[in-house]
Amino acid sequence: MEALTRLHITVSKAYKVNPEMNFEVFIHKVDGLSDDHKIETQRDIHQRANDDLADAGLEKLHLSFYLTSIYDHSIFEAFSKVVQKLIPQLPTLENLLNIFISVSAILLFFSY
Repeated sequence: MEALTRLHITVSKAYKVNPEMNFEVFIHKVDGLSDDHKIETQRDIHQRANDDLADAGLEKLHLSFYLTSIYDHSIFEAFSKVVQKLIPQLPTLENLLNIFISVSAILLFFSY
């Protein structure tokens, strides 16, 4: 797969520059697949990518995978999860939002 080869090259080069870097992989255009096929596809891509990295001696490197589509909420959910990983004060922020919800007329807040 050409995409997996490019992923391997990109991740390998970036890891050499910064071994502490987190890698987030979006598997896009999954809207036409059944749920079982989506899970199978993600598992296959995850396994192949990790096998390639292990063969290159980069088994310490961690990749996170997300199934996405522009036709549903999955792309927003995936980006939200990535951004949440970047916010060190996330628990405090969530607590403040929950307090805000409890004292206001807002029914609920979703941060995916």
